[in-house]
Amino acid sequence: MADAEKFDFPDEINMLQSVIIDNSHSNKEIFLPEIINIASNALDKIVFESVTDKSKLHAQPRFFICVAPDKTNNTLSIIDSGIGMTKADLVNNLGIHSRFETKEFVKALVAGADISRIGQFGVGFYSAYLVAEKVIVTTKHNDDEQFETKEFVKALVAGADISTIGQFGVGFYSAYLVAEKVIVTTKHNDDEQYVWESQAHGSFTVTRDTSGQNLGRGTKITLFLKEDQLEYLEERRLKDLIKKHCESISYPISPWVEKTTEKEISDDEDVEEKKDDERNVEEVDEDKEKEKKKKKIKEVSHEWSLVNKQNPIWTTKHEEIIKEECPALYKSLSNDCEEPLAVKRFSVSVEGRLEFKAILFVPRRAPFDLFDTRKKQNNIKLYVPHVFSMDNCEDLIPEYLGFVTGIVISEDLPLNISREMLQQQDEILKVIRKNLVKNCIELFFEIAANKEDYNKFYESFSKNLKFGIHEDSQYRIKIAALLRYHSTKSGDEMTSLKDYVTRMKEGQNDIYYITCASKKAVENSPFLEKLKKKGYEVLFMVDAIDEYAVGQLKQFQGKKLVSATTEGLDLDENEDEKEGSEAFMETLENLFKGIKDFLAAKVEKVMVQAGLSIHEDSGDGDAGNADAEGS
Repeated sequence: MADAEKFDFPDEINMLQSVIIDNSHSNKEIFLPEIINIASNALDKIVFESVTDKSKLHAQPRFFICVAPDKTNNTLSIIDSGIGMTKADLVNNLGIHSRFETKEFVKALVAGADISRIGQFGVGFYSAYLVAEKVIVTTKHNDDEQFETKEFVKALVAGADISTIGQFGVGFYSAYLVAEKVIVTTKHNDDEQYVWESQAHGSFTVTRDTSGQNLGRGTKITLFLKEDQLEYLEERRLKDLIKKHCESISYPISPWVEKTTEKEISDDEDVEEKKDDERNVEEVDEDKEKEKKKKKIKEVSHEWSLVNKQNPIWTTKHEEIIKEECPALYKSLSNDCEEPLAVKRFSVSVEGRLEFKAILFVPRRAPFDLFDTRKKQNNIKLYVPHVFSMDNCEDLIPEYLGFVTGIVISEDLPLNISREMLQQQDEILKVIRKNLVKNCIELFFEIAANKEDYNKFYESFSKNLKFGIHEDSQYRIKIAALLRYHSTKSGDEMTSLKDYVTRMKEGQNDIYYITCASKKAVENSPFLEKLKKKGYEVLFMVDAIDEYAVGQLKQFQGKKLVSATTEGLDLDENEDEKEGSEAFMETLENLFKGIKDFLAAKVEKVMVQAGLSIHEDSGDGDAGNADAEGS
């Protein structure tokens, strides 16, 4: 190894490192997606360069990201075959940082802000120190030697802009969350191979690599993990993190895993023993003799095990691929064993503010804990950019749509955005939420085009729609069009409010409904008699929530929703009918007064319900037409 050149970090980065290292309550696992995202960006750059110059790939034609735990040395290495860094890149990218952003981030942390905001301020490389004691960066560029220069300090003093940072933009600082030392080994096509090293004690060194371990092209970040961060050496932990945060990275991510296999080998000792016994034991079972010739041993090997799925379907424009691959994506997001009932993919662009893509899934059946208030609503996952960022933001979608599973991908949000940060970005949150709700409802209408599918959907999620009518004033009317009810004229089928309106009798001004515990009970309700006599259709509302939903809805297509049990129900009677009713009421007035006086201790009111028919041929005084409401 050539002589190392030592350089001091600027004060704001020293302060930042100290805050990160001393923070014991942060979400330390973010270091891995941060650094993998760096590797993905580096691969993007070499892919772009190779489009016009295929020779750029000669040193390393494959694209990959490898994660290698070393339990012997307590190190974790992330290796990529990306563009790598020249000497100047290495010095500038890992030493220079936007002074404004870094200072603002440090101020926020000192003030008590959540360290999960680390990605917002562009400090990601140093997140490696969340789990590592030491970080070594080894880099190689074809046109340069491997040494540190004072350009780092000059650029910092000049106020370098974060946009000038090459491979390392926002993730590297997260190394400090887990590492005591970080070593970065890197090789660029245009320079020698270099090693950057820092223990986060105010300085770093850069050295030309003479170890002979040539990367070809790319970067290897080695984290020397802190004693309390050794969980990140475990295969299961690494795989879970990659699946959780990096499923959508477009390049293969492969951790180095241990594989144990059983192998049969010849047992000379057993074979010799068998020959001695053959003279005395003729009835030895032939299968047992064969077993004695072999014995099984466990053989341990290591291999790269692919974890993520490349070419995520939301980045393609081919509808055929969507249809084939969406079920697998849905299952991975929801842990549902069935395929989704429906899928919707869309993109939104609000000029100058926000762009995002999304895919929404409707399950075939309601989960058993659909209305469990203790359940955390996390069916909508946020990816920023192509790295899983958050799944616990209940504000992304209203509660009544909590059964919808989906992903939202936006390049316009910080990589490690938190729920609190998103809530602070009120306008962004409103745009995302509004478009998710709008497209959910559009998806429900698409399902409704298929009667069989919609029957399944409605059986599972009708209560959610009714909650939506109660809670969502903006989309209340649209959701109402999705409701279905049995009625006095629908038979075994269910009808929509829209179809009800088209069947309304001439002169009918209102939509009539009746609430009851079951369809069977409501069909025989005496409150339906007069409505049926006039030929008016009545909707049967048998869910407890129907009454609350209708109370918020009030009208549909200009027609009021009126309960058949309403006192003083106006049924649009003609003049003759009105005169007859009024005359009958007058004759009963004295009778009602007498009944009320007689039952004073038991009833509050005695009245005739206008919705009931008057049976003039009855011989027992039409007693069934009067209601006595108990006190």
